[in-house]
Amino acid sequence: MSEIYKTSMAAKGGRDGAACSADGEEVFDLSIPEAMGGRSGLGANPEDLFAACYSSCFLGSVELVARRKRISMPVDATVAARVYLNLAGKLRDFG
Repeated sequence: MSEIYKTSMAAKGGRDGAACSADGEEVFDLSIPEAMGGRSGLGANPEDLFAACYSSCFLGSVELVARRKRISMPVDATVAARVYLNLAGKLRDFG
């Protein structure tokens, strides 16, 4: 299999920091959600970014299959992803 694309991102400051692509072109401010004690509206959180990436990638896969099967896709086709962060039971220390 031949590689068609490779990328990387780095994060600094954890959930209340920033993420940046290796080339410096993409920078995302990160913030802790208000529901988790953060200040609302200052940046995306990892769950926001994961939902955006998953829904975009899934829709891209559906569009690829549709093209190959010569099925017309609506121009406004949308995929929504929901990400839940749950806490069940006691916290475990993995360190």
